[in-house]
Amino acid sequence: MDRWDIGFDDPEEMPERMASLAENFAIRPTRRGAYTARLNAVRLGDVALFRISMTEARVTASAGLGSFCINLPLSSPLQAHVAGRTRTFLRNSAYAANPENPFDLLMPEDGGAMVMNVFRPTLDDYAAALDGGTGGEPLRLPNRLRLDHPAGRAFQRYLAFLWSEIQGGSPLLASDLVVEELEKALLGSLLLAADPRQDRAEETVPPAYLRRAVDFIMAQLAEPLSLGQIAAAAGVNARTLQRSFQKEHGSSVMALVQERRLERTNAQLSAADPGVASVTEIALDNGFAHLGRFSAAYRQRFGEYPSETLRRP
Repeated sequence: MDRWDIGFDDPEEMPERMASLAENFAIRPTRRGAYTARLNAVRLGDVALFRISMTEARVTASAGLGSFCINLPLSSPLQAHVAGRTRTFLRNSAYAANPENPFDLLMPEDGGAMVMNVFRPTLDDYAAALDGGTGGEPLRLPNRLRLDHPAGRAFQRYLAFLWSEIQGGSPLLASDLVVEELEKALLGSLLLAADPRQDRAEETVPPAYLRRAVDFIMAQLAEPLSLGQIAAAAGVNARTLQRSFQKEHGSSVMALVQERRLERTNAQLSAADPGVASVTEIALDNGFAHLGRFSAAYRQRFGEYPSETLRRP
């Protein structure tokens, strides 16, 4: 069993040192100033577990990682770009990246993540042994791995137990045979948590009223919006819409409104001529009536003030 406990101040160093755990990825800090990171990792056979904390940064792999990569947020939510949109992952869910798929994850500065990497043949073989295979098709995990059901919570508990035993230097880990059985139990708990019979949300077409709500939000971003207005436009009551939004997008309705406004404002500021446009004008055009709150939210989201984005060549 191999272990690492390393600190970094160079974003290019971590991928080099982690090549045996997760390959072909890059780290791009999203905030100015000094970069720091801490990696605590262990490798159990074909499974790598690591806990990462770092200055806010985007972790990307354009050609995928070559392994299944399961990311569980520890305190702050994680954001990942999945199927053309940004999705938020809370503590009752995990972001699961399949092999060869592009990987794009925003690590929060005050949070961190527990990560589990499994080489594809290992998980494929174990899935077949559990009769969880797909008839010869490559195994795929849902990108949003929901853990708010009994099997999901069991996976989280077992992962936490195993990590605690590793950090405490448990005598269980002195035996290669025991380590092999612990690895198998971890793979089994992951597959049971991802079993579509536990949660078919990934296989279900989202309700039509969700699409109507998103379309209305995008068309009315510059206008004052309330949950009641959005629900009325979608043709559903506010409570149902809120619950469905949380399940599908991992956030509340108004949190999505805020995120879309910030994204569009950022795009317009980046493209604007600072000699002609102003931050106030662009913010108001995107529905931000309180400029102080807007500036704070923008800086938290993009790591700089709106005026800095506008002035950048």
